[in-house]
Amino acid sequence: MNDEQQIAALREEIRWAGKLTGGLRVGLAAPVVGLVLLAVVSVLLASYPYGTDPPDYYFQELMLAGRYVLGGAAVVLLVAYPVALSYRSWLRLRLYKRLSVLRQEQRAEVLIPLRTDKVGDIRKLVEPLIRQFRLRTELAPAAMPDARGDEVSAPESLG
Repeated sequence: MNDEQQIAALREEIRWAGKLTGGLRVGLAAPVVGLVLLAVVSVLLASYPYGTDPPDYYFQELMLAGRYVLGGAAVVLLVAYPVALSYRSWLRLRLYKRLSVLRQEQRAEVLIPLRTDKVGDIRKLVEPLIRQFRLRTELAPAAMPDARGDEVSAPESLG
């Protein structure tokens, strides 16, 4: 495998890893959100008005449904996102080891184009690697333009 093929393969591996991290987060959150919605609907259907219950009863049922929603949100925030962040950190360490055997120019060829990828998880995976490898991301400064002769300058009496 030549250098260009190796760089392209690493770039694709990074893209795959970033998309997998996002998929993991959604895959962990979706069942929880589905169960919460199912619980809310069942609570609301169970409390369907039969005409004799006082209004406080419906308020209590809505409060119970709200607790399900908050509980589900807590599970998503406390489980799904930390798991995805831990997985991304593990992937970043693995990629760091793979990229560390390359020359600085090759690392830049792999990582710099991925800084502007449309998938946020890919960018979040690449940015720390760019910082760790101290890759230059800025453009070269432009040369000073030639003098035209009509520039403003200090009066000769001051000089």
